[in-house]
Amino acid sequence: MAERYNRAAGTSGVSRASYSGAAVRHSRRRNTVNLYTTIAAAVTAALGSLLSLNVLFNLSPTGLTVNGVTLYTPEQIQQIGGLVPGQNLVRLNTEFIERRLTENLVYIDDVSVLKDYPDGLIINITEAVPSVQIEYDGGYCTMSRSGRLLEIGESERNKKLPLVTGFELAGYETPEQKEKRLEAEEIDPIGAPEKPDIKAGMPVASDDDQKTAILTELLEKLDKLQMDKVAKIDLKNRIDIKMTYDGRMQLELGSSVDLDIKLTTIKAVIDKELPEGFEGTLRYNTIDHSVSVIPKKNDVPLAISGRSTTDGQTSDSQAPAAGYYDENGVYHDGSEQQAADGYYDDGTGYSGYDDGTGYYDYGNDQGYGYDYGYDQNYGYDYGYGYEQTW
Repeated sequence: MAERYNRAAGTSGVSRASYSGAAVRHSRRRNTVNLYTTIAAAVTAALGSLLSLNVLFNLSPTGLTVNGVTLYTPEQIQQIGGLVPGQNLVRLNTEFIERRLTENLVYIDDVSVLKDYPDGLIINITEAVPSVQIEYDGGYCTMSRSGRLLEIGESERNKKLPLVTGFELAGYETPEQKEKRLEAEEIDPIGAPEKPDIKAGMPVASDDDQKTAILTELLEKLDKLQMDKVAKIDLKNRIDIKMTYDGRMQLELGSSVDLDIKLTTIKAVIDKELPEGFEGTLRYNTIDHSVSVIPKKNDVPLAISGRSTTDGQTSDSQAPAAGYYDENGVYHDGSEQQAADGYYDDGTGYSGYDDGTGYYDYGNDQGYGYDYGYDQNYGYDYGYGYEQTW
């Protein structure tokens, strides 16, 4: 029994040794295969990289596509971008090409360069759109919607564009550049770097950094509200911003605080409250008092003639003059009849009297006597303290 057991044990030991040896040999073969596979993959990758950098993926003579440009030819884009047939797309630096184009072609606001394998390149361009003209040194400079200078020192006024005055145009500096220059001026005013010159293609900037921010925000808000009839923007005093609108209204915004609210409110008055052809001033006061509407003196009267007092009584009544419009845009030819209480009423319940000072008194036909007045200096009324506001 012992002998059979030992023989069995010995046989079992041989089997285990044989199995272990086979496993080792299999593992070695597998490692060798993996090594060869890795080497082959590395060689293939190296050959592929070598081919792609020297033989494959090169720009073909007809592979360049330029979209969105009308002011420059594809040949100009290719030349300024430094592009030639045969350039390898893999090694091509698209950001460098984009920067070259925007820096050298001022009427390009934005550009993107896309590789179109195996042999093409697509360049998408957004051209600059003139936005405003800025008064500068007896002439004008044109600015794009993106805030870049397009033209310098133009002698002729482009009346299709709003004119910006009081901006003090200056050469553009980054905040870091400006800080270093000012520090150098304190140490050595003579040897310090000079302010940069104004050049086409650079961002628009003012000597007053706040005016730069104000103009940018103001143009964004006007574009958002589609207020496209602005003829002039006066930034001489940045806490008393004024605009000429539609050739017949002056908009007084005050400071740049809450520009969005101010412009939205003023636009609502222009669109919904004013009679057609109104000429005068719209002055933004506060959120509570909203907008004062001040008619141009002795031009388009806002009420028919007839005198009233603040207690609803009348005096010195006179026939209405012919040929003008009331506050509702209704034309009066002088044929209205005097009302029993002394008012001249066109049927709307309002009558008025102008004493020649530009002060209009709107007496309510029911005897309430509300006054909406304007004096030459302040635009306030003389009645119950109500200003003509919306």
